[in-house]
Amino acid sequence: MKCFLIMAFICLAASYTIDYNKIDTQYAYITNVYTKNDTTFIAADFVQMLTGKQAIKAAQQKGLADTTYNDDGTKITNIYVANDYIIVNQQPIVRTFAVANNAVFTEENLTNKRAVMSKKIFVKQFKNNLYLLTFKAGIVTNIHKVYLP
Repeated sequence: MKCFLIMAFICLAASYTIDYNKIDTQYAYITNVYTKNDTTFIAADFVQMLTGKQAIKAAQQKGLADTTYNDDGTKITNIYVANDYIIVNQQPIVRTFAVANNAVFTEENLTNKRAVMSKKIFVKQFKNNLYLLTFKAGIVTNIHKVYLP
């Protein structure tokens, strides 16, 4: 019986997919942008952006949490994560998605407000940036460049 439950759990975990038939958002690094038959596609690797207690827990598990010390070198129990976030990529899988013709490309400006950027600028600077992707029915409708301190 124990073996059956383990196998059932493995099958369920292996068959889990994200439901893109609803509006959904995912953090991702975009690894490629290309156009085919007048449709733009992106290749994206989903990540998790954790903050607060979740970030501290994940950073501790990875040995990345910071600890503060007194002037005499004694450890203070305050454990923190720089800038209060950590990005985790538990399953590096690059997936390809179509981008809607009317997709909106945004980024945070210096006053922390969303500013629209052109598709042309996005294509030039997509590498090495974190994005929050918005999907509707499996199509990317918004690509937001996330500001990371």
